[in-house]
Amino acid sequence: MTHILLIDDNHFVRTCINRLLKNENFMVETAENGVEALNILKSSTPDVIICDTKIHQMDSYRFVKTIKTMETFRHIPVIMYTALQEAREQKKFMALGVACYLNKCRSPEILINSINHLFV
Repeated sequence: MTHILLIDDNHFVRTCINRLLKNENFMVETAENGVEALNILKSSTPDVIICDTKIHQMDSYRFVKTIKTMETFRHIPVIMYTALQEAREQKKFMALGVACYLNKCRSPEILINSINHLFV
């Protein structure tokens, strides 16, 4: 079973995506922000990280940059999941090595397909 760490500061969005992923038989852990996510990573290593681009306490750019420099976590694919579609933001995250950059406003199937595609 694929283990996912989902990071989103919006409780409603986090709950909806969590439910969607669990309905697709993924094991999901959730975090509200980058600091909470790093704490989860101290005791758990997910197969995939899904991260909103706008989180607080530790912004998503700093979070991704941090884990991509850590030997234990740098191999984990990160999917940026955002309501914003800014080309500059996308380039910034892609330069860090994220697997993909998806718009939340698109079909949820795109997220599921992107996760499944990582393991083909």
